[in-house]
Amino acid sequence: MGTYQARLAWRSYSDHGNITATSQAGNMLAANLQNTNIQTPWASTTTTAQILSGQFDGIKSCSYLCLYAHNFSYAAAVRLQLSLNSDMSSPTYDHTWDAVLPAYGFGTDPFGLVPFGGYETGLETPYSVFWFDAVLANYWRITITDTPNPNGYIKVGRLMLGDYWQPEDIHTNITYPYSRKDDTTSTVQTSRSGAIFVDKGVQYRRFTFNYSHLSSVDEDNLHAMFRECDLGGNVLFSAYPETGTTEESAHTALCVISSTTESKRGNFVWREQGFVLQEVV
Repeated sequence: MGTYQARLAWRSYSDHGNITATSQAGNMLAANLQNTNIQTPWASTTTTAQILSGQFDGIKSCSYLCLYAHNFSYAAAVRLQLSLNSDMSSPTYDHTWDAVLPAYGFGTDPFGLVPFGGYETGLETPYSVFWFDAVLANYWRITITDTPNPNGYIKVGRLMLGDYWQPEDIHTNITYPYSRKDDTTSTVQTSRSGAIFVDKGVQYRRFTFNYSHLSSVDEDNLHAMFRECDLGGNVLFSAYPETGTTEESAHTALCVISSTTESKRGNFVWREQGFVLQEVV
């Protein structure tokens, strides 16, 4: 079931500690999954089931998993296990998703035809975002099954596992108008004779939104997001989470903070805060 409240996720507890992997190809190490640069991925050596695992820096609350810039095929499945025990006994969470689902960036063609996040939706980077009810854990394990992957290996550019944020009041959401802009790093130059030359770049999305009617706790959380991320840390944004539509995929992205507005207080109770987020490609 979808929620009309937008979500932000910037705390990735899997960034702490070492990540072990079933296999690693060359310098495409599991540690790269903790790097905000999605162009330095982890990659396996085969398409046999790959296990990624690690330990948090203490017991943490988890409610989302993001696998970004991957090469999953239509047959991929992702299993997430969370536990308070190192042997993964008595898991607090254990669930398997089909990676190709309309809710996670699937295109406009029939279900299962092409990898989600493909160009059918105009998205530059394939991704998987999974939301679930918050649970406590100290250890985590992700199993990726994608045996028929035509690349002969499995690749992921960024892994984020942690707790998402949305306003305390269930009636509070981003204030409309909210905008998404499709942009590009391509440049166009015109010669003196009128010929046009295009330096081809990459496409990305830019999201501009504002929150009003925030509580003091909400305000503190958003200030913490800026302090912890600055202008380089990753922020996962979803305007229409869990709606299971292509609209959800078009308005979900791994981003960096491009700019913020002043934190305002409309009155003694309510706070306001605005952001511009730019998609990572």
